[in-house]
Amino acid sequence: MIEKRQVFLRSYQFCRKKSLVDRIKGSLFRVKKVVWLRLRSARRLRLLIFSRLKRAFYYRRRRFSRLFNATQTSSCLW
Repeated sequence: MIEKRQVFLRSYQFCRKKSLVDRIKGSLFRVKKVVWLRLRSARRLRLLIFSRLKRAFYYRRRRFSRLFNATQTSSCLW
């Protein structure tokens, strides 16, 4: 069980009034965190879109080349 003194010391950090410098540091840290999170998600989304586009073009080109270079006539696309 936690002593009363430890409980007081832990709660003191949350209830005390912060100085201007502490508030600025805290807000800058939060802003930095949000910006990095959005940049990471945007980068991930961009990679996902480009990889899907590349894959789609690759399969389309492969399918077209099979149709174009087919030696025997077949109704099957594959």
